[in-house]
Amino acid sequence: MIWQDKYLDDLLSRGEIEVSRLVPCIFNRFSLSITAGTATYTLPNGIIGILRITWKGDPIYPEEQIGKELATPWYKPLNAGSQSKPYNYYRIGYGYSTIEFRPVPNESIAANDTNIYGSDIANRIIISCWKVADPTGSTYRIPTYIQRSLLKYYALEKAFRKEGKGQNLVAADYFRNKYEYWLNLFKITQANISKCIRRRLSAGVSPIKLPPRPVLPAAYRNT
Repeated sequence: MIWQDKYLDDLLSRGEIEVSRLVPCIFNRFSLSITAGTATYTLPNGIIGILRITWKGDPIYPEEQIGKELATPWYKPLNAGSQSKPYNYYRIGYGYSTIEFRPVPNESIAANDTNIYGSDIANRIIISCWKVADPTGSTYRIPTYIQRSLLKYYALEKAFRKEGKGQNLVAADYFRNKYEYWLNLFKITQANISKCIRRRLSAGVSPIKLPPRPVLPAAYRNT
């Protein structure tokens, strides 16, 4: 036996994590617990991109990232101290581990993921995001048909390129080309998946500004 099973399993796990970062395909949606007067919140591990944050159904818009050097007491943006319903959020530091709402939330809202695709949209703070693969579990995994093909080529390329017994650079280049071909195909497939956007009107006000509709006097209307 050239390679041990554990070595190949480790390569498959590394490959799945790499693929999920290169091609965001693992969607997650969860509610966030909010405490009145607290602006900064730590998000679950593994988030690689935030798609949307809603506050009781209304969108919270992203703003520029705040570097760690700016996340200090002396850094006070215009609405940093005010409390009300938030309209924006900022990423603090690198990645998506911490976000800050502005203005500061003025109410406490519990997290509950029971019905965040239905009636609880109007009651919760909901975050939709991409997550990195977790090969140790069964929840956050790339599609099985991608695992069977793409990850096999990734693992074989790494295994044949490793110095020592079994090294074969010709075979490594062959499987690298196969991996890149299927990775590009996966990117195209994922990019072309139809995405449905659900819009919500707040307080019965349309966000689209339409011209007024003319109305004829009653004597000239069709009856």
